[in-house]
Amino acid sequence: MMRFALPPVAGVPIVHEADFDLRFRSWLVHDWRGSRATEPAVEVRHVIGDTSVGGARLVYDGLPWNQIHVDAEGRTLVHFKAIDAHLPEQLLISVEPGFRYELRQSSLATEPIPQMARDLPLLTLALPARRRGALVHACGFLVDGLGGVLCPGISGAGKSTLARLLAAETSVTILSDDRVVLVSEASRPFSIWGTPWPGDALAASERDGPLRAIVFIGRGERRRLDRLTPGNAARRFYGVLGIPLWDKILVQTALDLVDGVLATVPVYEATYPPVAGSAKWLIDTLLNEAAND
Repeated sequence: MMRFALPPVAGVPIVHEADFDLRFRSWLVHDWRGSRATEPAVEVRHVIGDTSVGGARLVYDGLPWNQIHVDAEGRTLVHFKAIDAHLPEQLLISVEPGFRYELRQSSLATEPIPQMARDLPLLTLALPARRRGALVHACGFLVDGLGGVLCPGISGAGKSTLARLLAAETSVTILSDDRVVLVSEASRPFSIWGTPWPGDALAASERDGPLRAIVFIGRGERRRLDRLTPGNAARRFYGVLGIPLWDKILVQTALDLVDGVLATVPVYEATYPPVAGSAKWLIDTLLNEAAND
């Protein structure tokens, strides 16, 4: 049997095993070294087999990337269409949610598979199932003397633009410009971790840090930072959180995570022109807010 361990993401190693040769290729990030490992591995067993979803219920249509179904046994199925003649159709099946999965492919691949593209929905499912945290559509970064800052937003909100502006700041480490893992840990209430799934700025770091501020970003002619109430922030946060909406128990787990974060971490709305100087203004303003909080 062949076993292949990919570098950890948000503390979680991902181990792939098969009775045939596994060949992976990089996807988006070519030099991901992995975060520090803090959790048991997610194990993925690769097999050749039936990749049809049968009569399973469609619960999420993410084409052209994937579709998610739930079968009669309550198992979550993630269906990946064939990329081309060399990369076959695949079906990811939850065996022990959060810990063990089966990845079926209709035939042997004749080219290396972009496995990190498959591991994105895998981790989106596994993190809530472990009650560890959730993926957030956000730009996340660490600031010297402050800690972690999470800037959630849908596509077009300006996450990658902010990451490019932040790149000039020596006091900043950008974790990701598109997907950040929000984690609840015993050693520190909430933290944010970088991932290998960046946006247009291709920002990706293996580091992590304690969450100190949440900032919803937007473009404006003037620079302004306003404090938000938890109630106002919650409605906006739910729209950027990777929640398995078809699972009532995990939805409640995710909502409890959001409630806990918003009760303990200050939340702001920032508007600014996307020009040089705005990143430094945002950092300085957040440091000042933290000093006066």
